[in-house]
Amino acid sequence: MSKAPITAQRRDKADVFSLAFLDIISCGFGAVVVLILIFKFDPFPDDTATPTQQTDNAAAFAKIVAEAELSKNTAEEKTALEQLASARAANDSSYQDLQQRLEKLRKKLAIAEASNTEKQQQLAALQNQIEQVTVAGATTTAPADRDEEAGGILVDRDYVIFIVDTSGSMREIWGRVADRMTVLLEQHPRVKGIQVMNDSGSYLISAYAKRWITDTPKMRERILKIFNLWSAASNSSPAEGLERALIDFQSSTQNMSIYVLGDDYSGGDFDGVIETVRRLNTGGARINAINFINPSASTDRFSILMREITFDNNGTLITM
Repeated sequence: MSKAPITAQRRDKADVFSLAFLDIISCGFGAVVVLILIFKFDPFPDDTATPTQQTDNAAAFAKIVAEAELSKNTAEEKTALEQLASARAANDSSYQDLQQRLEKLRKKLAIAEASNTEKQQQLAALQNQIEQVTVAGATTTAPADRDEEAGGILVDRDYVIFIVDTSGSMREIWGRVADRMTVLLEQHPRVKGIQVMNDSGSYLISAYAKRWITDTPKMRERILKIFNLWSAASNSSPAEGLERALIDFQSSTQNMSIYVLGDDYSGGDFDGVIETVRRLNTGGARINAINFINPSASTDRFSILMREITFDNNGTLITM
């Protein structure tokens, strides 16, 4: 019974301050632990953060440089576009100038063509006048007082040979040549024989070489048809054709007329050709010549040669 009071007395003497102090210390330590867990304290920072910052700075610098380069390129392209615009404006101005010049040239060309047409009409009128000079039905005897400048072509022979230059320059005016051939045939309405060869001595119809073609309407039509398509080789010299005609038809020279059609003479010997024709033309064949004025002909040597030959052989030279 005596021990119970003693225990109660001991509990009453417990130190309250010591327990409170321990609680405070525990709470403080716990708070420190919580702070450490929440905030990771690192007294020695990691050096690897520095390169990352440097990399970011380099990237930012590169970006600034790129933007500056882009601005520079943009400015250059803008300048180039402005230059192109200026060049285009200059080209447009030049184009307009060229258009104006072209229009003026077209007007001048139209005027020149009109003038050329007028000249061609005048030339056609002169040709008609020349054709009217031709004398039909004359005698075989040459007139005593012959007009050396504009004598008519006598169509008094029964046999006719046409020697035609078929060179390139003549082919350019072949329409005119064919028309003249038609007129010459019409001016001989009735003959005993016809023959056609080129200036080199090649016959138009080889089947009739060295013999006369009988004059019929059908044969005349055939001659003109083949003549329009004729393209024999030629050296632009009537010397060979004249020699061939006078040799192959020697027996008919007394009643024969020769017409030489050409625009140029490429040979260099005048006297030799004249002497050869004089020697071969023993029967007195009449030799006439038609000289075609052609811009493509290089000289007037044909007219010089044929003037002497026609005069020497009772013929006539006509230039057209």
